Amino acid sequence: MLRVDQLVTSLDKQPNPISGQLNAGQVACVLGRNGAGKSWLLRSVAGLNAVRSGTVKGSADQPQARWCGYLAQTESRLFPMRVKDYVLSARHPWLAWHQGYQPSDYEYVESALARMGLADKANTSIQALSGGEWQRVRLAALIAQQAKVWLLDEPIEHLDPGHIWSTLPDLIRDHLANAGCVLMVAHDPDWAAQLSDQVLLLGNEQWSWAEAKEQLTQSKLSQLYGHPYECRDGRWFAV
Repeated sequence: MLRVDQLVTSLDKQPNPISGQLNAGQVACVLGRNGAGKSWLLRSVAGLNAVRSGTVKGSADQPQARWCGYLAQTESRLFPMRVKDYVLSARHPWLAWHQGYQPSDYEYVESALARMGLADKANTSIQALSGGEWQRVRLAALIAQQAKVWLLDEPIEHLDPGHIWSTLPDLIRDHLANAGCVLMVAHDPDWAAQLSDQVLLLGNEQWSWAEAKEQLTQSKLSQLYGHPYECRDGRWFAV
């Protein structure tokens, strides 16, 4: 579960506090124009940006790194390491003081790499990966972390259509089936509509968090993006 209560980030142009709650099995998508503050909001929920007021709550009985997994929009590959070692590092929040990795940690890594179709890349340097492969490795690390709350900042970045419309949605649905929840930033309202229970609209004059059916309307999307949208057979298109 994730609860955001009257959150005011340190972004100067945030027009109003924002509140909402995600229960197990739910997805919320953050939509808005470039520069609206989508990534800033996600970083604030993740605890990486200071906030002016309000609270973010997850699992009260665990450190945040155990219940919250964060996929940044971009991540540099500064240090050479093998794919499996990068994914293994996601298990660090679960290590006790002075404890080494356990057999179960390596099993999580193998399972996560297989889930993302990367088993054959386990010993490859992360610096040798394509952009799409690197994104899938980062998603594998998120799986291996075993956090119930996922914060995903444009997770479809660099992925091909098959992974955008099949692999990633299936991955999210598997996470929801295991009592997880997801708050993610997206650019495509149609893609968001296929997955979301709730939607956050970050406009210039208002930030709002509500049920997807209330947010995903022709008037609201057209106003949000400053461009006409219409729904055809349940699919959203810019026209």
